Amino acid sequence: MTLRIVFSRAVENDLARISNQSTLRRLIRAIEDLADNPRPPGARKLRSATSVWRIRLGDWRVCYTIEDERLLILVLTAARRGNVYERLRQRLK
Repeated sequence: MTLRIVFSRAVENDLARISNQSTLRRLIRAIEDLADNPRPPGARKLRSATSVWRIRLGDWRVCYTIEDERLLILVLTAARRGNVYERLRQRLK
């Protein structure tokens, strides 16, 4: 079963600001892989936010929600680990 991936507008802006093309490709590939396996090895459910998951890609984090009943993954943020959780808190308000 393949899930549909939806990016929030803020994530589109986050990805557009990434100048390193190899990092960008790696992030996009990992996000696309979530369609087939939304809970890959190493994915963690965040304690501070209900139903929000994150995957690690080196210094980068991708946070997303999984809506199994709608077959949907909503990507909330993609950023370096230093500010990803602050961005996530702001976007969940």
